[in-house]
Amino acid sequence: MHNMSKIWGLSVVLLCWCQGIVLGQDIEEDDSFISQPLRLEYEVSNQDRSFETVQADDEGLLLVRQTNIRTQTGFAWGLYYLDTALNENWHVDVNVEYGMNFIGHDFNGESFFLLFTDHEYNLEELYVIKVDKENGALSDYHINTVLPMNLSHFEVIQHSLIFGGESNNRPVVLFYELNGDKAKVLPGVYNNQSKIVDIIVNDEEEIFTVVLNEKSYKKNVTVSLKIFSSEGRTLHTSTIQTEYEKSLIDGVPTNFEGGVQYIAGTYAARHSDVSRGLYVSKLVYGEQEFIKYYSYGDLDNFFSYLTDRREEKMKKKIEKKRGNGKNLKLNYRLMVHDIVKRGDEYILIGEAYYPKYSSTTSVQGSMNNPYNQTGQQPTYAQPKLLGYNYTHAIVVAFNKDGEILWDNSFEINDVLIFPLRENVQVSVRPNDIVLMYAFDNSLKTKLIQGDSVLEGKTINDIKLKYKTDEVRENITGMQGIKWWYGQSFYAYGMQKIKNKHDDNVQLNRKVFYINKVEYDME
Repeated sequence: MHNMSKIWGLSVVLLCWCQGIVLGQDIEEDDSFISQPLRLEYEVSNQDRSFETVQADDEGLLLVRQTNIRTQTGFAWGLYYLDTALNENWHVDVNVEYGMNFIGHDFNGESFFLLFTDHEYNLEELYVIKVDKENGALSDYHINTVLPMNLSHFEVIQHSLIFGGESNNRPVVLFYELNGDKAKVLPGVYNNQSKIVDIIVNDEEEIFTVVLNEKSYKKNVTVSLKIFSSEGRTLHTSTIQTEYEKSLIDGVPTNFEGGVQYIAGTYAARHSDVSRGLYVSKLVYGEQEFIKYYSYGDLDNFFSYLTDRREEKMKKKIEKKRGNGKNLKLNYRLMVHDIVKRGDEYILIGEAYYPKYSSTTSVQGSMNNPYNQTGQQPTYAQPKLLGYNYTHAIVVAFNKDGEILWDNSFEINDVLIFPLRENVQVSVRPNDIVLMYAFDNSLKTKLIQGDSVLEGKTINDIKLKYKTDEVRENITGMQGIKWWYGQSFYAYGMQKIKNKHDDNVQLNRKVFYINKVEYDME
């Protein structure tokens, strides 16, 4: 959800690649605070199926290329390690056995880990390929899951692997040491009244936290933290005590600092899974010191994404309710990112979204229906999930007492994504915060400083390799941007490009690209 590691749906998006590579090079800039100094292109052909990038912070990226090239026992995939200048340091081929699905990845500072399985549901065996960052040396591990499970989380801590998911409708976390011979089930998680929200690794403290959404003995829905050492030993458990009429949907914890830890997330009305606001709780050596709630109406800029007229109308509704001693009930679905600590501030980022459905799918009714007088099978519209529309991102800063210092927002009015994932990427800098997302061959950016806007929403085209390049098609669903390190992001995607003027350049080419993106304003 928030970490570098990934678990995604097992359906594979078919893509096209090719073995030709156009090396990264400088590309001309316009007069903008956004710069794109480097672009790397891989030409595409129908021998390849998909790709994924695995971040290695300020040490580079691993590009995973899935192909249809057959070997005696499987398919030949390509692994490419790129440094931060988008130079290819090494390339190795790996054989992936027939029937294997690539479902996750992580990086532990020394090696990349690629996760595979040969079943979509009720997994009983996992296959992990370890790739050494320095030279691409490969090691593989076959791991028995002990229990058949549906996998949702994959993390690496030092030289151990963590797998989270469900078995028999109960949450389960498996812990596997690379130098061991079998996985073990971690205690205190397998409970039919809870589900895993996230698994967060703290490499510096050599611990990891399993965040659970669970029902308490009072039938309240709350959040608990179960903290384990890097060897899989239970350290302690904390359960957030909440008010009877409030349910906690999710939560993201900060790191320990002198025994102090904060957790923040969204809350809902009892028995609801749609949030009404944010909460902040403080734990001291695992004991709760306070919990504070803030409805979305308490935020000064939550509705800034609306037009001025609609924002003013909404604020008047809120004030009218307050004048009558009540709160306006505002319901939103919010995906929360990790908390970022900056000085004495704790900064929480969230993205509001809603599911979008289509009614085009139909199911025929029975001919035996007594109310069917026509002799024809009636059809009934069944809603089909098309994806998730994002409306806006919010940025909220609170202090050590859980009080909100300021808030801001970033309009998102043109993004439909499936599956659900973090869309807006954020770089928190000492004096400002950069928010950015990619859509329709462009980068959309906002620069804020507290509740002030230093630079409103700006739009920059994805830079192409040559001046006379023209984008014929931007492949839908393949585009994105990720924060990389420091002030650097990288944009990626697939494009069909035409070039009618430059010599020694193909007239038409289809490429997968990576653009390094930097924000220069200080």
